[in-house]
Amino acid sequence: RNNNSSRFGKFTQVCFTAHNTINGCLIESYLLEKSRISYQAEGERNYHVLYQLCANCAQNSTDKLRYMVEAPKHYHYLNQSTSVKLDGVDDAEMYSDLRRAMTVLEMTEEMQDSIFRVLSSVLLFGNIEFVSFDDGEGVDTNSADTAIVNKVSSLMLIDGAALRKSLRYRLLTVRGQTNDIPLKMIDARANRDSTAQTIYERLFLQLIEHINTKTNPGSSITKFIGVLDIFGFENFKENSFEQLCINYTNEKLHK
Repeated sequence: RNNNSSRFGKFTQVCFTAHNTINGCLIESYLLEKSRISYQAEGERNYHVLYQLCANCAQNSTDKLRYMVEAPKHYHYLNQSTSVKLDGVDDAEMYSDLRRAMTVLEMTEEMQDSIFRVLSSVLLFGNIEFVSFDDGEGVDTNSADTAIVNKVSSLMLIDGAALRKSLRYRLLTVRGQTNDIPLKMIDARANRDSTAQTIYERLFLQLIEHINTKTNPGSSITKFIGVLDIFGFENFKENSFEQLCINYTNEKLHK
């Protein structure tokens, strides 16, 4: 078992000067394991940074209030598996290490603050449950759901009413006419999960882009060593379409 798996495929270029000294690197991301955000098999964790954020906020009341973070057991995206803590790993200490690494990579305090606001929002999305109405033809948010939506909108600095509507309706355009179509319960929850996954993915790609701007050697590169780290082959009790694509890609690459 590899607890340090990056959970995404990548191609890394380790760049060298003409005198064979390392002078930078570049990372190209492939398929991120987005499904891990909303579901983990027993014995698996979600992305480590989410537990690190929770562990820090358990010790730091200021951050707890700022990011509106609770313990992992309170989040649907974290409590599906009993694997919350890793042996020999201090998540709060890892959080401190992460913040130092961000500073080294010249991420401003504002940027770091935005990152953890988004991560807290991702966790909150999973706790929105919805209630059915009109014989299951639509969904609405109860008072608890609405409170969560308001927290997310506050953290991400977006309009709460617009977010609440986007979670309950899809847009259908026919002949230039756009209509709001109510989502059924199963579709609303799938929409909720895909929204959280997409937000996390875009944050992830933005971080890679920032890192590349700080480690890119520019025109001084003369040679590089390329390292391909492909996504892992896994066989779960229930395999998503995403996992099918990952496994198929692995098979093709191995051939």
